[in-house]
Amino acid sequence: MSEQPTAEARPSSGGGGGKKILGVPRTTFFIALGGAVVVGLAFYWWRNYQAGKQQAQTAAASTTDTGNVDTSGQLSTIQTELETLLEEEGATTTAGSGQASGNGGGWSGGTGGSSGSGGSGVNGNGTPTGAGSTTSSGSTTSTAKPAAPSGGHVVSSNNTGAVIAWNANGAAKWSVKLAGPGKLNGFTNTVTVPQATYSGLESGHTYTATVTPLSASGTPGPSGQVIFVTK
Repeated sequence: MSEQPTAEARPSSGGGGGKKILGVPRTTFFIALGGAVVVGLAFYWWRNYQAGKQQAQTAAASTTDTGNVDTSGQLSTIQTELETLLEEEGATTTAGSGQASGNGGGWSGGTGGSSGSGGSGVNGNGTPTGAGSTTSSGSTTSTAKPAAPSGGHVVSSNNTGAVIAWNANGAAKWSVKLAGPGKLNGFTNTVTVPQATYSGLESGHTYTATVTPLSASGTPGPSGQVIFVTK
């Protein structure tokens, strides 16, 4: 019995059983195709991202330009109208005599205006009259200086203290400075009643209290003195 020839097994080439696509092994072809798809998608995403970023920048610039509207014309119109209203309603002219009843001192014009010449009181008790006129673009305020204190007297005194008083004469408060021997020499205080009380003085000495009247706004008037002696 003779032997039959056997066919030799041929090694199969890789890449899907030797099949090729466009001359490239099938496996290699699909790998390249997948890579191309990934690159294409990445490029598409990147382009859309850049386009969106550009649109956002354009919109922001447009919003900024819209907000920077030149309103100088409108502001100028509003300012002109306000000035007209101030001239019609706020401007006041005070002519003739401005009186500060019973309190010496003068008359001063309102804010932004000129001051009229004030009259002087007699011994701080006259009725000053401001001659001329004052004109201001706003409100006119008169500030009268309070009159000098009068009627100073000692209410009570002893070896180391004293109580003094004086007439109010229309002042709102008084600054009182004491002069004399001892630790209270030069002591100054402000009182809201026409009276001052001292203690810690030295016995048998003369003291002088200089009383300066003040208006409600703090404007000082002419000073007066109250002299007293401790026992």
